[in-house]
Amino acid sequence: MDACDEQYLVQSGTGRRALQSAHARECRPLPRAPSEPRNHAANLNEEQEDDTSGALENVLCASAVRLAATAIAAVLPTPAAVVASSARRTERVQPPEGKFIDVSGVRVHYVDEGSGPPLVLIHGNAMSSQDFVASGIVARLAERHRVMLFDRPGFGYTDRPRGTAWTPIRQAKLLHQALTKLEVIAPIVLGHSLGALVSIALAIGHPGYVRALVLLSGYYYPTMPFASPLLAVPVMPVIEDIMRFTVSPVLAWLAESVLTEQLFAPAPVPERFLAYRLSTAQHRSQIWASMEDASFVNHTAKRLQGHYSELTVPVEILAGDGDKIVNTVAHSERLAHDLPTAHFSAVPDAGHMIHYIAPERVMAAVHAVTRSARETAE
Repeated sequence: MDACDEQYLVQSGTGRRALQSAHARECRPLPRAPSEPRNHAANLNEEQEDDTSGALENVLCASAVRLAATAIAAVLPTPAAVVASSARRTERVQPPEGKFIDVSGVRVHYVDEGSGPPLVLIHGNAMSSQDFVASGIVARLAERHRVMLFDRPGFGYTDRPRGTAWTPIRQAKLLHQALTKLEVIAPIVLGHSLGALVSIALAIGHPGYVRALVLLSGYYYPTMPFASPLLAVPVMPVIEDIMRFTVSPVLAWLAESVLTEQLFAPAPVPERFLAYRLSTAQHRSQIWASMEDASFVNHTAKRLQGHYSELTVPVEILAGDGDKIVNTVAHSERLAHDLPTAHFSAVPDAGHMIHYIAPERVMAAVHAVTRSARETAE
């Protein structure tokens, strides 16, 4: 996505705003009523349902894509066989443990445990809701809360329909619709890694709905200027469908061990995480969802950072001081300075996966925002 990809369209006299996804080759200025104030929450939520990769292009190329993918699979039978076998193994070894809810035609998988004040957990990139379960924090949190874990679009068992740009903002809108449909009121929201960005988008996009935030190892500012264009190349029409069935899953498999070590460094990788990843690492659709999500992060952070000061709910921010995935100072510590109601803590000798390494710190953060939210309400 470039700078012309998203623009605000203000409809004079109605106060409505829609986000226009531009597929033209040049960026044209859009008219705006000069006397009308901007409603940022509305801007974040009223996105058009256009496909950023081009719905028309997908329709025109569909047949050619299928033929090309089949041809490459024939030339490279081993990758295709690995991918198909892995997807079947995922469903067999790790069947869904939760429930499903239909949200605007999207089948969303979620787990609902415990009782008490609602607490929503939003997982990071390349993971699923079961990552929180494997870490051990779900069972402990469920002693005091109604804990709800959602698989984000394309991860675990939640659908990720083609033809939709599943940005963190759009994912937040989907989760809000699911929570509303399940009659969940004023939840505390905990997000890890990319899930932290989705959590912030949920709070900013729906003022007054989120009771408090716990943000773990998040990415909050557009500090990787080259990441989005590079990651967007394989999600372009034709290239996407060919690589989806062949090369990308195998490359991800080869990089798995190295990336896993980086996720936990400087701490060792826990056995329970390896057991969890064994049944999900090679799922083709999840690998592709990870690449798409990564390509959206920079642009979303750029959109949201101007609204961070609008948050008034209690916020606890945690990050490992040895995080090799996201720079703790440039993101978590900086965010704490930009949020008037935030408290930041660096976890010593911990990397990106702090819910595994320091679960007691995560528990304490949840309890802290719960108390703060209660005191604020009183």
